[in-house]
Amino acid sequence: SGWFVFGRLADVIGRRWVGVAGLIAGAAAVLAYYRTSWLLAAFAGVVFAESGVAVAINALGTELFPTAVRATAKSWITGAGIVGAMIGLAFVGAASERVGGVAVAICALAVVPALLSPLLLLLPEGKGMNLERWDLPGRGAEQRAQDRAGARRGVPALRVGRPEIRPV
Repeated sequence: SGWFVFGRLADVIGRRWVGVAGLIAGAAAVLAYYRTSWLLAAFAGVVFAESGVAVAINALGTELFPTAVRATAKSWITGAGIVGAMIGLAFVGAASERVGGVAVAICALAVVPALLSPLLLLLPEGKGMNLERWDLPGRGAEQRAQDRAGARRGVPALRVGRPEIRPV
């Protein structure tokens, strides 16, 4: 159900804010998981919050890059997530004896994304963007900025006829 809730919220309040909320809720849910006897409810909270992060990252990863490099960008985003997960596992393994156990290390690590979550607000907002604008020939940076400003005000982006398809 988190996918549906956060998906709708991302369309209403924006992808960046959903990502921030998901990261903070995820940290809170992980802390709750390791500090309660209600494991099923706490785990459901972890899964619910993770879906918010996934919705935000997937939407932003798709919307912020032109079609020509979108798959490459998503590959780098996915790769960064995998490397981050590997570093996290290594940290937990190395630090668990020093900090008082695996649970303490995981809880310490879970707080880091929540603390860094405001950095998502530095990204452009993808809500209401017209993805076709990236693919229009002759669209410069100034025109794209005007499209984004119009999208924030609810003004539809400039629509031009079908782009010319040229053989490679």
